[in-house]
Amino acid sequence: MKTQNFINYSSYNQIFDIKRLKFIETAINSLERPNLRILEIGCGNGNISYQLAHSDHYVLGIDIDEKSIQNANEKFQYKNLQFKAIDICEYIVKETDKYDVIVCSEVLEHLTNPLNIMCNINRLLKDDGIAIITVPNGIGPRELLMTRPIQYISQKDNFFSKIFISIKKP
Repeated sequence: MKTQNFINYSSYNQIFDIKRLKFIETAINSLERPNLRILEIGCGNGNISYQLAHSDHYVLGIDIDEKSIQNANEKFQYKNLQFKAIDICEYIVKETDKYDVIVCSEVLEHLTNPLNIMCNINRLLKDDGIAIITVPNGIGPRELLMTRPIQYISQKDNFFSKIFISIKKP
């Protein structure tokens, strides 16, 4: 595999985000093929998709949150880059296109039923394609101070959980 210098085109500035971005880009570069078709599931504001489009790949970033997709479209324009507001559970079952790479980074932990996506990702991959899936390790500061307490509160049936759930709903 040829060595490449990493240039951060995204708006990421936190070391853990940049480290994950480098990991994803290195895994894709290991295919050593130009003009890959890449699907990013749960692209959020579009940072990863934008980064990957700079390597002349066709990238489709999808997310259920229309506001995030609107932000991605406003912030990141690049050739071969497209963002769509789509419910991944519907898309992944109905879609017939095949991708060289599917990226699902820091998404599965937000889903109530990630099994549906995991069971269908392979169907959208080309025979020689790869899926790159990342999830938090559960021991970082964010997980210990935010994610775990919020999950704990959400699972209880008490006054605090009802208030939290009512605030969290759109």
